[in-house]
Amino acid sequence: MRSLFTIHGGEYLVGSKLESHERKPNVWIPSKDIGVDLLVSCKKSKNTSTIQVKFSKDYNIAHGGKDGFLAGGWWQFKPDKILQSTANYWVLVLYSATKTIQTYYIVIKPAILLRRLQSLRGNEAKTLNTYLQVYKEGNCITCIETRQMKKAEKQCLNQIDKRRDFTEFLDGKLDKIFEDWD
Repeated sequence: MRSLFTIHGGEYLVGSKLESHERKPNVWIPSKDIGVDLLVSCKKSKNTSTIQVKFSKDYNIAHGGKDGFLAGGWWQFKPDKILQSTANYWVLVLYSATKTIQTYYIVIKPAILLRRLQSLRGNEAKTLNTYLQVYKEGNCITCIETRQMKKAEKQCLNQIDKRRDFTEFLDGKLDKIFEDWD
């Protein structure tokens, strides 16, 4: 068994958020590393979801929080690790330390994550680097994949390639984790 003290910040943030969810699920930590960081179960039924958590420090702060970006994260994924994942969902956690502390969650099924990243980087890439940034314009908050985007493209986010738009996976309440339970 692994020590409970090895839980990392992203796992803690996701677990705490889930425990405060209106469904009041049980959140479990596996006793050894099996590619699943959290197991979520329902108190009233036999529904479960498995979660792999990926945490990123806030890279947006290095850029001064310019251009309406609220948070930015960077991840490196190996395609075979995503493909072999036994988790139902991957939760990418962006922790913003700009003007106000805020946490953003991207909740996505591993197969969809792999397909989206390979559509941008190619199927032969051995490592999939991705920059996901949360952007606010007016009352609209979006999540955009910005790796290899030119500065001019970042100025016109409403005209970007739809493969870069991860807004549908931005889930502040982590509701997507429960969508298969109903």
